[in-house]
Amino acid sequence: MTVWDVIGTGFDGDFVPKGKKSVSSRIGMQVSSSLNREGRGGCEGSMEGQDGWKEEESWRVARVWEVLEALGPEAWKRANANESSITAPSPALSPSSSLTHQFAQTSFPSLPLPQQRIVLLMRALVGRPLLILLDEVWSGMDETMVRVAREYLRGDFLAAGGAGVGPDQAVVVITHWEEEVPWNRDEDAGVFRKFRLSGGRGWVEE
Repeated sequence: MTVWDVIGTGFDGDFVPKGKKSVSSRIGMQVSSSLNREGRGGCEGSMEGQDGWKEEESWRVARVWEVLEALGPEAWKRANANESSITAPSPALSPSSSLTHQFAQTSFPSLPLPQQRIVLLMRALVGRPLLILLDEVWSGMDETMVRVAREYLRGDFLAAGGAGVGPDQAVVVITHWEEEVPWNRDEDAGVFRKFRLSGGRGWVEE
């Protein structure tokens, strides 16, 4: 499986690439009735006809390129050059850089562990699920990848690129280290909640 194949399975939670473009097939699929997505929200309903699937497929292909450009080697390169690691990707049916294209076609098993880990994060985010569970998500990533991913999750350019985490999505971060959480109580008051487990007990911290 290529990197593209792995990310494409994230739309439906399968583990085998499906469809000519590896973003699944229209058979038995459920999609949002509103395809002008900032997120995956909206009323869910069955696709009607081939035109409905083509529109959905185009959105999925563009979305894979978005996460590849925002979290892939181009972003690592910018971060290592001390530039802003995040720029708003423009939804497109093809990548803006040859580096992104080459990475997309790379065999996933051949990647070093840090790159495999961030590709799996791309897979978790690509379909814009309403609930995202991130369990020890930074494990295995290098410092640059963690920085890029944290900035992306915070969604500093959400309105421009539809990236990061949308207002209709919830994220649960499971970690031993509070500083690993991309959000915090001071900067994200009203949307941030901390649930602590200790000594067999759990409670929400105010």
